[in-house]
Amino acid sequence: VMQRVGFVTWGTELDEAAAGAARRSGMQVRAGALVDCHFDAGQFDAITAWHAFEHFRDPDVVLRDAIASSGPE
Repeated sequence: VMQRVGFVTWGTELDEAAAGAARRSGMQVRAGALVDCHFDAGQFDAITAWHAFEHFRDPDVVLRDAIASSGPE
């Protein structure tokens, strides 16, 4: 949805096959956990996670990495 209105979007997917399918449909997706995808500090203006945190082994680590990848505001 956000790509259609002009935003640059990225996604992460734990399953390489699912990440590949997303890439083939035109999405920018990195395979692996967020902490292993090595996004730049401050790279994102917004980060969303739908129905995700309840599946993380250590959600605090994921949240800290997401905050580090987001901009200053």
